[in-house]
Amino acid sequence: MLLKRREFLKAACAIPIVSLSGRASLALDSRAVQVSVTPSIFRPMFDQLVIGYGHTHPPMKATIRETNRDQSAQLQSTLRQAVINDLPDVSFQGFSYLATLKSEGIIQPINELVADSGLAELGISGPVVDICRIGPDAYGLAVGLSFPVFFVNATLAERAGLAENAMPTDWNGLMELARKFEALGPGVQGGYFQYQADSNWTWVALIEAAGGRMLDDSGAIAFTGDEGRRSLEILAEFGRIGQARYDVSRDQARMLFNGGQLGMILDSSSSAAVIDSAVAGKFKVITVPLPLSHPRGRIPAAGVAAVLHSKDSLRQSACWQFMRYCAAPEGQTIVGRSTGYVPPNKIALKAGGMLGDWYAGRPIYKAGLASVSYAAPWFTFPGKEAGRISNEITESLRQVIMQQKTPGEAMNDIVKIVKRFVPGAG
Repeated sequence: MLLKRREFLKAACAIPIVSLSGRASLALDSRAVQVSVTPSIFRPMFDQLVIGYGHTHPPMKATIRETNRDQSAQLQSTLRQAVINDLPDVSFQGFSYLATLKSEGIIQPINELVADSGLAELGISGPVVDICRIGPDAYGLAVGLSFPVFFVNATLAERAGLAENAMPTDWNGLMELARKFEALGPGVQGGYFQYQADSNWTWVALIEAAGGRMLDDSGAIAFTGDEGRRSLEILAEFGRIGQARYDVSRDQARMLFNGGQLGMILDSSSSAAVIDSAVAGKFKVITVPLPLSHPRGRIPAAGVAAVLHSKDSLRQSACWQFMRYCAAPEGQTIVGRSTGYVPPNKIALKAGGMLGDWYAGRPIYKAGLASVSYAAPWFTFPGKEAGRISNEITESLRQVIMQQKTPGEAMNDIVKIVKRFVPGAG
């Protein structure tokens, strides 16, 4: 934030010199670390992280300055704040937007901070850092991962003649199950594919899970092969089995599922806690991972990372302490227990008293946990027009599902969109 001169002098006098490793602490009257968070549905989790940090790192403090509904809104807010020099100290951002923030010079590399030799003992290694790398440099700490998974109404599945322990895991079986849901009557919609995700996450996941790529090493279009064609055929099938009847938003679709009117929905695993709470006492939900149809198939991980904006060395030390708390076992236990995010911290996932035993009795999280082994970075198209590309592709995906265009017609449209905005794509 931009400080008035008097406020700056007061803060500067109050803050002692501290090392980047965070082994010293800020004075009692120092300003709290200013934090911006997303998504808004997980505000209680962020509140717990702030409170937990304050309890375990006295006299340090953090405060939530801003909450944005989703990652796209968070990005736009951050870009606006950068223009007027009013950035928070730390923010939580979607993985797909880190490259944009770096190119704008809005986030700071944390290589020196990550070099802390004690981090591995806290589980802050591997995907916690690697998924936030841009080239050789680390630009954040992963706090929560999410993957596209199927949430299935197990009670409706039983009515349709399918036992819980016989749930299909491939596309043919899942589509057949959706048709059985649809056959239950006009009060039930067979399935819903959440195609409105930021940066076309779920559509990209279909292609990469089949072993495909969006762009090749030279930056040329690579999604027009069998994997890309099959991805659009899957969307068209969802339209035929009921989704084309209703052009509803993802929030409306979630309401339909929670109300027992939707047999299955492909959505983010991070919704698990919210769904579990919404359907409690009404029906049972089980989850199925996104099918992998090729040995090299991977699933792009969504989620949020804690990133550093402050350029001041004294502020950075306090910021780093907060970021490290969120990525360490205690903070990760808060993340796992209060959301559907999969914590990337292996210690938190396995340790007794943290999440190891906790997940064992909650099968709704199973598909998300099973997807971690296939996690890949989240692809987004390069350049400043990435958001526009995503929006236009989303409309093409909608037209396929609503049976307004064939998969072939939509593919031609998508190719034109990408060629128009991505230099060298074709």
